Amino acid sequence: DEETAIDEAKRCLNCKNPKCMGGCPVRVHIPEFIALVAEGKFEEAYQVISRTSALPAGCGRVCPQESQCEGKCIRGIKQVPTHIGKLEKFVNEWALEKDYKYKFDKDESNGLKVALIGSGPSSLICAVELLVKGFKVDIYEKEKFDLTFADKLEVVVQRIYQQYKGYSSIDEVRDMNIDGVSGGVSG
Repeated sequence: DEETAIDEAKRCLNCKNPKCMGGCPVRVHIPEFIALVAEGKFEEAYQVISRTSALPAGCGRVCPQESQCEGKCIRGIKQVPTHIGKLEKFVNEWALEKDYKYKFDKDESNGLKVALIGSGPSSLICAVELLVKGFKVDIYEKEKFDLTFADKLEVVVQRIYQQYKGYSSIDEVRDMNIDGVSGGVSG
């Protein structure tokens, strides 16, 4: 609940040299989002997480925070580390419950085209990052799928979330309103 999240966020030491960020592979601005949670500013916290993570609800659920950011937490040297993963999950679930959508700032088309081989999670996240930066993206897959980009993302997201029954963030992907993806079958 909100009160528990705020109390946990207040445990953060707000280190001048936050080691937790060094343990985060997507470089989420952990102290910044935690400070916002401590103030009860959950929408703003979600914005901070979403700036560096194309699918924050997915990454927040499957990331092994205990061995990454929490494993680097300074508080954890002498006490229990700040539960960064639980705070991230809370913020993402809050955003889903409130139907809050992160709005990507899409650059103007740069006229460049990029081909991605395979349509797994890495390619799909890469496609989102490139589309936001104004690229046109072609995704090539060995198998022919009659799926739109959003449909393919939904398949991947549902695979990731199958162990979290009833939890999905595909709506945040659909609401990106990003055009420019086409696909094909590679030989």
